[in-house]
Amino acid sequence: LCQTPRCATAAGVCCAMRLELSEVQKQLDEAVAILGLQLDNLLGRERSSIRTEMRAISLADLRRLANFIKKKCEAYGWIDQRSRAVVSDAKEVNLYHLVYNFIGPVTAPVGHEVVDDSLELGSDGEAPGGEALWLEHKGRRRLRYVRGFPPGPPAGTPDKFVRTFSGSFAELLWNEERQAEWFVSHFWGEPVLDFVTCLDGHDERFKLGGAGLYWVCAHANSQTHIAEELGTEGPLCSPFFRALGLAKGAVLVIDSASEVTRRMWCGFENVVIARNRKEFVMATAREGKGYTLTSTPAPADFGQKDAWGELPPEQVCLKRGGEFPRHGIEQALKTDLELAQASNPDDKKMIIETVRKELGGFERANSKLRVLGATSLFATNSVTAESIQAMNEAAEPFELNGPFDAAQKAIGMGLQLQNCAGLLLTGGGKMGGDFVQALGQALRPAHKLDKINLHFVDTEAGDSELAVWGNLEDSELQAWGKVCSDKAELTAVTLNCRCCKKLTDAGVQGLGQDLAKTSSLTDARLNFSHCEKVGDAAVKAVGQGLVQAPKLALVDLDFFSCEKVSDAGAKGLGEDLAQAPNLANVRVGLMSCAKITNAGLQGLGQGLARAPKLAIVQLDLGWCDKVGDDGIKGVGQALGQAPDLNTVRVKFEGCARITNAGLQGLGQGLARAPQLATVDLDVSVCPEIGDAGVQGVGQELARAPKLATVRLNFDGSHADNKIGDAGMKGLGQALAQAPNLASVDLDFSRCSKITDAGVQGLGQELARAPKLDTVRLGFQDWYPFNNKVGDIGMKGLGQALAQ
Repeated sequence: LCQTPRCATAAGVCCAMRLELSEVQKQLDEAVAILGLQLDNLLGRERSSIRTEMRAISLADLRRLANFIKKKCEAYGWIDQRSRAVVSDAKEVNLYHLVYNFIGPVTAPVGHEVVDDSLELGSDGEAPGGEALWLEHKGRRRLRYVRGFPPGPPAGTPDKFVRTFSGSFAELLWNEERQAEWFVSHFWGEPVLDFVTCLDGHDERFKLGGAGLYWVCAHANSQTHIAEELGTEGPLCSPFFRALGLAKGAVLVIDSASEVTRRMWCGFENVVIARNRKEFVMATAREGKGYTLTSTPAPADFGQKDAWGELPPEQVCLKRGGEFPRHGIEQALKTDLELAQASNPDDKKMIIETVRKELGGFERANSKLRVLGATSLFATNSVTAESIQAMNEAAEPFELNGPFDAAQKAIGMGLQLQNCAGLLLTGGGKMGGDFVQALGQALRPAHKLDKINLHFVDTEAGDSELAVWGNLEDSELQAWGKVCSDKAELTAVTLNCRCCKKLTDAGVQGLGQDLAKTSSLTDARLNFSHCEKVGDAAVKAVGQGLVQAPKLALVDLDFFSCEKVSDAGAKGLGEDLAQAPNLANVRVGLMSCAKITNAGLQGLGQGLARAPKLAIVQLDLGWCDKVGDDGIKGVGQALGQAPDLNTVRVKFEGCARITNAGLQGLGQGLARAPQLATVDLDVSVCPEIGDAGVQGVGQELARAPKLATVRLNFDGSHADNKIGDAGMKGLGQALAQAPNLASVDLDFSRCSKITDAGVQGLGQELARAPKLDTVRLGFQDWYPFNNKVGDIGMKGLGQALAQ
C-alpha cells in the first residue's frame, strides 16, 4: 500500500527495504473507515457462504470507491505491479493497480497464502500490502501477505496452517447474497474512474437512481483465491457464466482503446450475452461524461418532450446513439472475438474450444457487436461498405433507426433488410416515389419486421424551412401505405406527418385503405397536425381503414389545427372506431380545430363509448372555441356508459364557453363509469368556471367507487378568474369522501382570488381522505403582486397534510 523506498546496503548493493508494517496497517485501517468496509465479514468465518455469482456491487459502492481513489492513491504511493513506477494520478488508476495495491491486501487476513505466478519479485521479499515470505507448494511459487502484528507463521509452516479464509471485496460491503441486475464486461486496463463514469451513464439512462446492482469480476471474485474461484471445469462452470445467467442484461464498457473487444474472457462473455439474448448496452466515457448505446429505447428515452409535445422514445434513442463517441462504434464494426488475446495462453485455448463445441461459435456475438456499430453509424447519417456488410450478414434481427438520407444511401449501396425487425426514419427532405419503392422491395423479405416509425419533419433543421414544414406529398404517403400493407407481421405503425402542408384528403384516404390490409396491426399512431389541407374525408378514411384491422388495440390520432376538420369528421371517426373489437386505448387530438362544436364532441364520445373493450380515452379539444357545456356534458354521459373505462384524460384549455354547469355535468357523467380509476381534466383558461364548478366536479367524481387518481387543472391566466377559497375548500371536502383516492394533483396557478385561508382549508379537507398518499398542488403566478398565498397558507397546508 505504500511505495517501498530503495536504499544501498553496507555492501553497496541496491535492494528493497522492508515495508513498515505499522504504516501499512495504518493505511488499511484508514481505508476501511473511509469506505465503511466490514472486515468481520471475512475474518469471522472459515469460508464464504455467499456464492460468487451472487456478490453484486452497487453503483453507490463504486462511487465511494472512486472517491477513495481520488483522495488516497497519491498519498498511499500506489505502484504499478510490473514497472514498479508510482501511480500518483487518480485518473490513471486501473483495476490492475487497484487489486494489486488495495483489494488483494485488504481481503487477505494475516498469514494468508496467495498464489501469484505472474508477479516478479526479488529475493528481498518485496510485495504489496506487507512483507512477503516465499513458499513452494507442488512446484508453484506462493506469497504470504503479512499485515500488521504479530507476523504470520514462518516460511516452513505446513500449508494447511498457513492457508486461512479470504474473500472478495464485495463481501466487505455486504454480508448477504445480492443478485446483480447487470453483468459488466470490461477490460482491467480501463481507468477505474472512467469505468464508474460509464456506469453513471448507464444508471442515468435506465433510471436506476444509483441503486442498480452490477456484477464486476474484480469485486466479486476473491483475488487471493482466484484459481479456486474460476475452478478447473472450464468457463461454463465459472462464476462469470453463472452471473451472466442470472443477470437481466449486460453492459459492455468500451475503454479508450477499445481493448475490451480484444480480450478473450470478454469475448467469452459476449458470446454468452448474444446466445442468451440478454439486454445489451455499450457504455463509454469521454471527458468525464458517460455515454450509452442501445438498440432499443431505454427508460430515460420515454417521456421526453420538445416544443411540439412528447417525442417518440425511438427518436430519443436515435439521438443518443448519435452522441456516442465514434471510436467505440468503429471498433465494434471490426469485432472478431476469436482473435482476442488472454494473459494465460491456456485460458485462450480453453475458451475457444468451449465456444466452438458448446456455444455454437463466435459469429453470433461478432455479428451483434458489428450490427450495433453499423446501426449506430446509420443513426449519424454515416453509411460505409463495412457497415452495409455487417447489416446484410446480421445473425439475428435488428432495428434500423436514422435519417431518410442514410436510408437512401444504404439502399443505393445494396443494403438488404431481411433481418430488420423495426424501422425508424426521420427527416424532412423530399424522398421521391422511387426511393420508397426501392425500400419497400428491400423490406419484402423482412418477415420479422413488426414496427415502422416514420417522421417526415426534420426536427434537427434549426431555423430552416424544414423545421416548420415537411415536404411529404400525397403520392409518397400512399407509397408508404403500400409498404405497410405488404407486411403481414406489422404490429405497430407510427407516421408523423406534422406540418406537411402539401398533404390532402386524397393522400390520407389512400393511406387508410392500405392500413385496412394490415391484419396484425395492434398499434397505430398518425399525426396530421398543422396539415392545412386535411379535412373530414381524411379523418373518416383513417377511421374506416383502422377499424378493419382486427387486432387493433391502440389508436393515437392528432389533427391539431387542421382547420378543415369539422363535426362530421369527429362524429364519423367515433362511429368507425366503435366497431373495433379489441380497441382499448384511444387518443384523439382536435386542438384548435375551429369547426368542432358541441355536436362533434358528443358524437365522438358516443361512438368511442361503444367500443367493447375501451379502457383508456384521451381527448384534446383545447382552444375549440365553439365547444361549451352541452358538449362536455354529452361526452361525459357517453363515456360513463363504457363498462371497462378506467382512465379518462380530457383537455378543454381555453374553451371559454364552458361554465360551472358544464364542468359539473362532465364529472357527473364520468362518475357513472363503474371501473373509473384515473381522471385528468384540464379546464385551464376557462374564465366562466368558478367556485361552484370546482366544488361540483369534485362532488361528482368522488362518487366513482374506484377513483384512485385525480388531476384537475384550473390554471387561470385571467385577471377576472372566478375561483377562490370557497371553491378550493369545497373541492377538498368533496374529494375526501372518495374511499379509494390515493393521488391528487391540483393546479390553481394564476387563480388570483385564492388566499392563505383557502390553501389551509384545502389541506385540512384532503387530510381526511382515508387512503391519500400523494398530493401535488400548484399556486404559481407570473405576477407575484397578484398572488395572495404566503407563509401562513403554506405552513397551514403542511400542518394539515402531516395529519
